[in-house]
Amino acid sequence: LSGQERPANSKLGIELLGDSKFKGGDRRTVNLLVCRGTDRKVVAGAQIMVKVLGSSFRPVIFHARSDANGLAKVHLQLPSFQAGRAALLVRAINAGEEIELRRIVTPG
Repeated sequence: LSGQERPANSKLGIELLGDSKFKGGDRRTVNLLVCRGTDRKVVAGAQIMVKVLGSSFRPVIFHARSDANGLAKVHLQLPSFQAGRAALLVRAINAGEEIELRRIVTPG
């Protein structure tokens, strides 16, 4: 696609800033950026929900809201597990639009 213009859009986007490796039992602070469109305009006031789902523990849910710079900080305590599977789901909601991001959580 080099040399070709990419089509512009105004879709909601969410990015995980920093390290994206997660391990069961970790206590982490996750920094998120909520933006919109190809020019990545920041989105203030977006609702953010972080769910930690696993096959060997009950779901854990954390909530946040993006600030004026589109940034949100979520302090996580990931459940400790030795067997099974787990995932981190990050969902941002703004102006009726939703975007979701998923990351694997390895046993710890």
